[in-house]
Amino acid sequence: MPGTIYKRTIRVCLLKSGLFFLFWLLLLPLWSANYALQYKSPNLAVYAGHALEPAVKQTMQRLDARIDDLQMQVGVYVQGRAGIWLVESPKAYQELALGKAPIVEFSEAFYSGSEGRIYLRPFTELKDDYLKTLLHEYLHWYLEQLFSKAPLWFHEGMAMHFSGQMGFDNYLFFLQQGLLGRSSDLYRLSSSYPARQSDWPVFYLSSSLAIRYMSGKHPENWKSFWDLVAYYNRKGEKADFSHCFIMAYRISLYDFHQSYAKWQRKLRWTYLLWGLNAALVLILPWVVVLGYRKRRRLMHAMPDFSDQEKPSNAMPLNPEWQSQATIPYLYNPDVQRPKRKVLILCTGNSCRSIMAEALVNNLLKDSWLAYSAGVKASEVNPKAVQVLQEAGIPTEGLRSKGIEEFSERSDLDLVITVCDNAKQSCPIFLQPVKTVHFDIPDPAPWTNEPDETALPMFRETLLQIRETVISLLQDYPV
Repeated sequence: MPGTIYKRTIRVCLLKSGLFFLFWLLLLPLWSANYALQYKSPNLAVYAGHALEPAVKQTMQRLDARIDDLQMQVGVYVQGRAGIWLVESPKAYQELALGKAPIVEFSEAFYSGSEGRIYLRPFTELKDDYLKTLLHEYLHWYLEQLFSKAPLWFHEGMAMHFSGQMGFDNYLFFLQQGLLGRSSDLYRLSSSYPARQSDWPVFYLSSSLAIRYMSGKHPENWKSFWDLVAYYNRKGEKADFSHCFIMAYRISLYDFHQSYAKWQRKLRWTYLLWGLNAALVLILPWVVVLGYRKRRRLMHAMPDFSDQEKPSNAMPLNPEWQSQATIPYLYNPDVQRPKRKVLILCTGNSCRSIMAEALVNNLLKDSWLAYSAGVKASEVNPKAVQVLQEAGIPTEGLRSKGIEEFSERSDLDLVITVCDNAKQSCPIFLQPVKTVHFDIPDPAPWTNEPDETALPMFRETLLQIRETVISLLQDYPV
């Protein structure tokens, strides 16, 4: 018996030694490349074996901007930087992928959760847009900072959806696979990829569409979900995905997947009808051309009356009438039209309407001129100015104005109220003008809180203004 225990101990020691040797063997390519920090920003820390080329550094700056936009969209800001390691050789990448999930071997990059690092293939081997590839992997890192138990389909769906990797060819593939009866059961794939490689594209598509279903079909629940995540993030805690999901959507994950599967089947038929309509649109010009050619052939077959004598009582054409003929007005898209004017009202013209005025005059300056006012003038909130400036929006000339400055205006095209008090106090203008109302929460009560608490609330208000006021004005009929 003691001899048996001794032999087992020896085998365990040898196994541990072998694993330890393998671990150092995998790290050797990274050490030999002398990786060093080559780019640093509030969001990223990029390591490479040599200085970054200008094009690569520019891509990292664009990635930073996309990350800022992502965090602003969901309203959750994380602390810390995502580490990106630009692998120097294909062999080093293969050695890093050794022992990982089979899908890693075929990917352009991968996120290692155990190390908290993103590894990118050598640029000479990349086939896709590596900005999208990097944003895809960053999203895995981002979600890892926010959630303790997020399912795999949510990770991949968020990464596909927000990195913009869902192209037209993906939707055609989705339609084709749906007609063949192939789909992914995301509920059963919460922690692992499909076993067969041929099923991976369907899994990615289904995951991305699940995010679209969560956000597009249920926008209020989507907002509540991220508000809960932001709450835990401000407390310095990771959110439990299932808890936040059930609290926001008021439905179990199983019932959600059943509802999503029905929507997915309906979506396939919708895409099929769109495809048939698109085919008709493509065929119609050819039908018109063939009809025109047939008409020409019939006209040529008819007798020619051009050389026959005109009747004696025919009235000659007066050339003066030709010179005096009026020329019809033709629409000229190059003619610059005057900007339309919009007035945005709230209670005190300190936060919401001020931010909306600045945002409209920055993003839609070619088509709209925005003014803002309050039921009663106050002072411009400094935290509103701070959030506008960090978003790159000019704030010069912003001042708080009372509604009486605009009550006599007759040149306004639209009035937008962003709080219930302003809606009730909206004056009657000399010229009838259309009024639209959005009830946007006021961030002013958070003004005296510390920046780490107050600024996210002001950023959330700016995001809501962008999603409501800007979206309305962009699509507003001419």
